[in-house]
Amino acid sequence: MSRLIRTDASSQKAEVDSTPAVPLTSDHIVTHLKKCQAIASEHAKVAFQLYLRNLDEAFSQEMDGAKSNQEVSEISGIQRLFRRNQHELERYYCGYIAEGFVKFKKKDLHTELQSGGGGGELSLVDNDELEETIALSTMVQKVDVLYAEPIWALNQRFAILNGGEQVIEASNPAAPIQLCESLRRALRLIPLTSKTKNTAYRVYEQRLSQLAKNVIDDINDYLKQAGVLPNLRYTPPRAGPPVQARAADTAAASPAPQGQPLSHHGPIPVPDPSLPSPQYQSALLQAIRGLQNSMRGGAPAPAGGEGIQIATGENPFAAFIPGSGPIGPGVVISADQLMGALQALQGNAAGVVGSPLDTGALPPMDLGQVLNSLAVQFQQSKATRDSKVSPADMHTIDLVGMVFEYMLKDENLPDSVKALLSYMHTPFLKLAFIDPGFFEQPEHPARMLLNSLAEAGIRWVGNDGTVQHDMYNKIKDVVDRVLRDFKNDVRVITELLLEFNTYTKNIVRRQELMEKRAAEKAQGEERLREVKLRVNDEVRRRTDDRELPPLCSCLRCNPGRIICPLLCCAMARSRTNGPTPWRWWTICYG
Repeated sequence: MSRLIRTDASSQKAEVDSTPAVPLTSDHIVTHLKKCQAIASEHAKVAFQLYLRNLDEAFSQEMDGAKSNQEVSEISGIQRLFRRNQHELERYYCGYIAEGFVKFKKKDLHTELQSGGGGGELSLVDNDELEETIALSTMVQKVDVLYAEPIWALNQRFAILNGGEQVIEASNPAAPIQLCESLRRALRLIPLTSKTKNTAYRVYEQRLSQLAKNVIDDINDYLKQAGVLPNLRYTPPRAGPPVQARAADTAAASPAPQGQPLSHHGPIPVPDPSLPSPQYQSALLQAIRGLQNSMRGGAPAPAGGEGIQIATGENPFAAFIPGSGPIGPGVVISADQLMGALQALQGNAAGVVGSPLDTGALPPMDLGQVLNSLAVQFQQSKATRDSKVSPADMHTIDLVGMVFEYMLKDENLPDSVKALLSYMHTPFLKLAFIDPGFFEQPEHPARMLLNSLAEAGIRWVGNDGTVQHDMYNKIKDVVDRVLRDFKNDVRVITELLLEFNTYTKNIVRRQELMEKRAAEKAQGEERLREVKLRVNDEVRRRTDDRELPPLCSCLRCNPGRIICPLLCCAMARSRTNGPTPWRWWTICYG
């Protein structure tokens, strides 16, 4: 049983004692799950009561700062609903958390915070639903990173209760994602506005960290005392921070023997595309990491005395010295130093994008010069003059570069939009270091923003210079705001994503309305033509194909515009020997 846990496709190693574990019976598993369910429900109940009190105070503060009586009335109404239904909300919230353990026992638990969009195309996803999903995903990511070690241990112990099958956060009934999803489902009892819903999630974010810690720690302690992997130890990999190492390949977690290059033995397995999207993304990232490790393992070590040891276009593997063993202190460039250098590059890019250009189109950013610019900055600083970038950081730099290279090679994307989006490389590289979910989550706000910008450019910007709906300037404004405003808070990206999606959604709706009106107009004209043909056929049938006076023909074609008395007077004055005017009227319309 423990062997199944130890061979999990993650970079952490589960170190357990060699004593064989006693197989758990079905009754033991049910007993443990009931106890874990009770622990989670008890903590959730206490935390939710405190959450409702804090939320009530937040509503009162918002009413004090409201700008209109209507806003005060809306918030006051929502506040009264929360007070009136607090026991019902608590019962539903704790019930949804307890339900997760039941689904886990049936192996039906797989929670995903999705907005219903996706598919890689523009979709009319409700803006409030998208904002809600992004807010919850951001909360879950923060807590997952903060408590990576105890969550990992809990996954391993729940895997024992799951018959040895792998357990991830989405299938762990006590994971932070289950707490957030339970809140989302409970809040559906109250008809919240967009603003009050944001307030509810903001207050919950302040309570989530402590709640998740209490639930995870207490369940881990209980299972440990119950003999479920009691000697499980969390050992981070030797290279790179633990957060980045979680996405590394299993083979990369084992250090190479001294003096031998690190390489991947055997072919790298291809991920199964039939897996759920998050699992497929994780498996794909692991395969890429393994390939990167294999490629860097065959690179020659740079000669000594070269100063800065960082990968460049001429020496792409300079940052990795095969067989050098653990990297000593003061040698690797720290995350803060790397982020500071990237922030300087981002400021330079903001100056280029934000400045008015009268000489022509915006020049694209040379992605190949990013590493060279970093090397120059590190060389000029005494603190980093003889330092090098760690292999894990170089892997991240390579992956972000590949993402942008793939986008810039898209033949459907206009060159002007490619030039704009190329300047997003530096802030996205910072984001990849800050947020480990950037590569693993298909619905990460930054990835969704980049996809939305590219799709809008393909749809409304032409290579011949034509632009519809002022889309080029809108994309440029988003890129400029990312470069100026993004420091280390993902919420900036989230706000820009919501704003841009709202803009494109309104355009799509206007286009659909115009197309609908045009189709209705064409259908009306076609029906009118058919009516006229039927009228002509009927008139010819009733008049035995005899030629009618001009005014009668005019009446037949435009009956609403001809006044009958005028027609009768005109026909009475005619000197034809044909039928009388009233006779013609009877022939045509009798």
